[in-house]
Amino acid sequence: QMSSNGLRSTPIKGFILDITGVLYNSMEGTDGIPIEGSAQAVSRLYSESRVRFLSNESTGTVAHVVGKLGRLGYEGIKGEDVITPAPTAAEYCKRHGLRPHLLVHPGIRSVFDGLSQENPNCVLIGDAEHAFTFTAINTAFRHLMKMKDPLLLSLGCG
Repeated sequence: QMSSNGLRSTPIKGFILDITGVLYNSMEGTDGIPIEGSAQAVSRLYSESRVRFLSNESTGTVAHVVGKLGRLGYEGIKGEDVITPAPTAAEYCKRHGLRPHLLVHPGIRSVFDGLSQENPNCVLIGDAEHAFTFTAINTAFRHLMKMKDPLLLSLGCG
């Protein structure tokens, strides 16, 4: 809400920041290149306000993302403030009684350890990298074909 002088009349309660392209730029073979001044800006925001960080990172856990941010100079970011697709998908599956067949990167499989994967009633797909083989795709396809109402969940759209 803006006041008559053009300034906000209500305080900002928090910030949601994307990670890739906002905090750092991706670069093959590295953790990325921090965007100039972003670490200082994040530090200030983080110390003065509520901040959440969003990532479409589907090959690493939240701990992996937090570690990467730390290596890039973003100090003190807590895992509870980072939102990535895998834990969100795991929570969705849990809430809806889904037993996913996983076609995901080995680095995030542990995120789904608390879910039954016996007799799958959905297929969850992500950036599986080298695990994305003909055999893995065929297995996922066969699970979908056995389902009365096939459900395919994706960790991203890329």
